[in-house]
Amino acid sequence: MRWRVERDVRRFHKKFGHPTAKRPTLPSPEWRELRKSLILEEAGELAEALEAGNMMKIARECVDVIYVTVGTLVAYGLPLSVCWRIVHNANMRKVPSDLLVSKPLKPAGWVEPDRLLKRKLGGL
Repeated sequence: MRWRVERDVRRFHKKFGHPTAKRPTLPSPEWRELRKSLILEEAGELAEALEAGNMMKIARECVDVIYVTVGTLVAYGLPLSVCWRIVHNANMRKVPSDLLVSKPLKPAGWVEPDRLLKRKLGGL
């Protein structure tokens, strides 16, 4: 079952003639470049909103980042629900840092989710 956000973005892609692969597929170089530029643009706008402390813009730009990254999954035929579950489970095996504000750390023996993603997504 696809998540609603994936369905919404898929509808957007169909409306505007963007790729909507049903299985893992590498889009053309032109579409890959567009995906990259959209992600960089939206991430930059989010960074600016965070720096400014503008809550309305932070909300909008967070959704835009989600929108373009889910759009990339749709264009590449990578199911969000499968990818999310595998990467989330790997992230939950990380451990806290000793620092007050920092990202979680990969413990000894932590395994990248790539092998499981590859298996679940048909060998990529």
